Parts: sequence; structure tokens; C-alpha cells
Amino acid sequence: MARSTAIVGKGLGTATARANGGVPVFGSGADANAKATTKVEAGSAVASALARGSDAAGYIGGGYELDGGQAAAVAEARGTDHVRAVAEADGGDANEADLEHGFGGAASARAFGKNGRFTDVRAKAAGGAGGDNGFSWGDPSGDGGNADAHAEGSGRGRISAVAEAEGGLGGSGCCDWNMRAAPAGLPGSADAQAVARGPAGSVTAHAAADGPVRNVAKAGAAIFRPHSVFGGAGASPQTGAIAYGSLFPGAKGPADVRGASRVTVAAGTLGAGFTLGSDDRHTHTSRLDFAADVASLIAAAPVLRLDLLSAAVDGAASAIERIKFAVDVEGGAVSFERVFTDVAAALAYFSGTTERLGDMGTYVSADGILDIAFALDITGQGGDGAFTTDFQVRATPLPAAVWMFLTALATLVGVGKWRRQAA
Repeated sequence: MARSTAIVGKGLGTATARANGGVPVFGSGADANAKATTKVEAGSAVASALARGSDAAGYIGGGYELDGGQAAAVAEARGTDHVRAVAEADGGDANEADLEHGFGGAASARAFGKNGRFTDVRAKAAGGAGGDNGFSWGDPSGDGGNADAHAEGSGRGRISAVAEAEGGLGGSGCCDWNMRAAPAGLPGSADAQAVARGPAGSVTAHAAADGPVRNVAKAGAAIFRPHSVFGGAGASPQTGAIAYGSLFPGAKGPADVRGASRVTVAAGTLGAGFTLGSDDRHTHTSRLDFAADVASLIAAAPVLRLDLLSAAVDGAASAIERIKFAVDVEGGAVSFERVFTDVAAALAYFSGTTERLGDMGTYVSADGILDIAFALDITGQGGDGAFTTDFQVRATPLPAAVWMFLTALATLVGVGKWRRQAA
């Protein structure tokens, strides 16, 4: 394992760790592990970890099963000003072999940034490709390596965390001794999770793809940063799933939120895409969970609204068979699902609809934290197609008519009390 550690009292601390699996003359690829840690008591901290598993190598005949090397990278940075942590891991590719099939190396990237005034965390993982079968007894080629990426940032100000995972491609099948086609290997799964935590609350974004052809998952979480940093619905996934979420994206800090009469509490992008090459039906899932401190908003802007801003279809709409959108507020205080089997109907719903989520004062708990979750499941098969949608959650004042009614009611109660006292 490659390790690098920097501990600094004041100023800038930097740690970089790089690990490459050794190249074998013959055999499976070597694993690689890298860990970088930076701790700064007062100042900025940067930690970077890069790990690359080596590819398998050697003679392709004789039935040897040669796997790609695995890779794991961990980066941890802690400081009080600018904090940045980056972890990247690439699994090695398997080798082609007769009779046997090697597997692509798995990849895991984990990055953590803590306590910064500005915190930026990124994790990226890519699984290695599975080995091809030159000839086989009908066995499939090797599967691609799984990829897992986790980025987590916490701090006192602006926070951004991005995780990207791409599963390795499955090996291509050749044929058996009778020259009949042998099945290809399966692609590796992709799982990406991004978390942002700060004094205003938290965002957890999770995207997962485990389809039959190619899998990519991208997740982003931010606090006090514009949602445009993720690209929105225009960044349609070609294959796999995306989940991007921003908490208080229009504010620069807690002071901009405190006591505001109107504020965007959260913004998000959810979506998934499918690629040509398989008739297997599959579902990709993306999810966003927000925990927002709305204690200072309930008096001035208690009404919560969900604005479905826009939606986009990329490629063939016929590849998408079913879209399920689910919303849950405060553990069921408000919840609903919308299911579409027609893409045109889904586009119409997600492009301009406003859902009313009620008065926060009636269901937010005493701690003032609003919990709201969104999930999008998209099922498709047999073609190139992607669907994404952008939304925002707004806190707004009560309508004028309601205020007039409450004012009149308060006046009547006051007059009645005065009359009773006078009598």
C-alpha cells in the first residue's frame, strides 16, 4: 500500500499517494491500494489518492484464468479554510484466454473532506474489463469489475461532493469448439454516493446501475452552491443513473436563509439511461434525501411547494418502458407516487407541474429539520434512451387570502374576549 500523511499546525497541508499494481510477466494483475491523509489545525488541506490495478498478462491459451488487479483509493482531508479531497481507483483488465475467463478488477474510491469553509470532495472509480474467451465449452467470457465511489464533505460553509462510478465492460464471447457463439461476460455494476453535511442540514445523493450492457452512476451533493455546478437535465446519462442534489442553492450561507420570506430549499436532478445491445429489461434507480434546517422559515414562509421544472429525453423514447417518481416528506406526513408508461405523458408532468406539499408548521418536528426524499426508477430495454428531470422545492408565504382569514379570526377572538371581560 502507498501511504502519505501530512499533519500541519497552521498554513497549507498536502498529501499525495499513488499506487500502481506491478506488471506481471505472466499471471493475474496485481492489486493497488493508496491512502492519503491531511490534517491542518488552521488553514487549507489537500489530499489526493490514486490507485491503479495492473492488467493481467501472459499466454492466452491453455485455460488459464487471469484476472485484472483490484484497486482501492482513500483520501481524507481536514482543515479550516479550503479543503479538497480526491480519490481515484481503476481496476485492471483481465486477459483473453482459451477455455477459461478472467474477471476485471474491482475498483473502490472513497474521499472525505471535513471542517472547511469551502469543501470540495471527489471520488471516481472504474472497474476493469472482463477477459474474452478465445474458445470455450460454451462458458461465458469474464465479467467486468464492479465500481464503487463514495464522496463525503462536511464543513461550515460551501460544500460540494461528487462521486462517479463506471463498471468494467464484460468480455466478448467467441465460440465453442463447434464454432457456436459463446455468451459475453456481464458488465460490472456501478454504485455512486455523495454526501454533503453542514450547519444548514445535509444532502445524500445515490445512483446505482446494474444493467446488462454498460453501467455508469454519478451522484452529486452540495450546500450553498448553485445547482448548475452539476449540469442539470442537460447532462443526460447515456447509460446508468444520475442523482444530483443541492441544499439552499441560491444562498451564500445561513444568513441568507434565516427569516427569508421566500427561499429555494432544495434543487435536484434525477435520471437514467439505457444503451442498445440487450433485450433484457432492467431498472436503474436514483435517489435524493434532504435534511434541511427550516426552523427560521416556518413563521415567514411555511408553505412548501415542489416545482417540476423541466425534463429531457435523449435517444429513443421507446427504450423507456416505465417511469416511477416517489416523494416522501417527514416520514409520510406528505407522500405520493406518479407512475408513467407513456414518455410523452411523463414529459408533460415533469415540465411545469407544481405539487403542493402543505404547511411545514403542521408536520416539521420540534428540531426544525425538514426531511424530504425523492426517488426515480426508470425501466427500459433494447435501445438507446435516457430520461432526466430537474426540480426545486420552495418555501413560500401563506396566500394573502389565508392571512386575511387568520387576521379576521384573530380579531373576532379578541373582540369576543373583550366583550366577556366588559360584561
